[in-house]
Amino acid sequence: MDWDDLRFFAALASAGSLAAAARRLGSSPATVWRRVTALEARLEARLFEQRRSPYALSAAGRRLLETVERMEAELGAAARDLGGLSAGVGGEVRITAPEFLGEAVIAESLGRLAEAHPLLRVELVTASPTASLAQRETDLALRFERPLRGGFQAVAGFAVGFGVYAAPAYLARHGAPASPFDLEGQSVIDFDESQGHAAPARWLGRSLRKARIVFRSNSLHARRAAAEAGLGLLLLPSIIGDRAAGLQRLWSSAELGRLEMQLLVNERVGRAPRVRVLRDHLLSLLKRRAEALAGQPVTGCGE
Repeated sequence: MDWDDLRFFAALASAGSLAAAARRLGSSPATVWRRVTALEARLEARLFEQRRSPYALSAAGRRLLETVERMEAELGAAARDLGGLSAGVGGEVRITAPEFLGEAVIAESLGRLAEAHPLLRVELVTASPTASLAQRETDLALRFERPLRGGFQAVAGFAVGFGVYAAPAYLARHGAPASPFDLEGQSVIDFDESQGHAAPARWLGRSLRKARIVFRSNSLHARRAAAEAGLGLLLLPSIIGDRAAGLQRLWSSAELGRLEMQLLVNERVGRAPRVRVLRDHLLSLLKRRAEALAGQPVTGCGE
């Protein structure tokens, strides 16, 4: 049996579509389908119940996928035991994460990961922290809520702190509010509704009642740019706001509270070496950055 055919089969089973599987493999959808149908012919078994996206595995396909994942895991373990072969771990791993984590934590750490695993490709999809997860499209996820459907295992949790920020120009015109829970007459830059749960409950429940919402966006960059231009007050994750040179922090997570961010692993591919490598990298990275993520006090931030 051709191992490459098994790789193409596993990629389609994980990704759920020919286009997504082709991206992972650096191939074309036509080649993915040709490899899979050739494998079905050799095995004399139908591996997918549904012949269109999302591709659903048949009973035979599920059994074969379990075998392929077990083989991949055993090969990875053997490579680690032999030593010096960890760089051989390759393939594409897809992670979904909030935009602020993609910018401030994940992307800037990938250079070190690439040096250790040059054959590994990371696809980072930044989305709403509360967006639904498609199991066939996601290997790892960082999010504030567990998915409503099963298939993902939470492997760690990390506290995320928030602060309220404003540009000096805004404060010069309007003055600094006395409390984050009394913003009557103040202008506020807000999330769009899709990100409503990505904020401390105290902010959502008390702070916004009397404030004047002047701008909404699902883009962190757009909200931050608007705040730096003096448009209004802005809630930001501390790890982003504390290093924004054009903003002054008014209140921190001590007043606002924190949220728990969870690292989730797709149970269907969690044992694959490529997934374990990125999972372990993220766990180490988030542990090292735990204080900054939690919004520990930073001197000179205007508190």
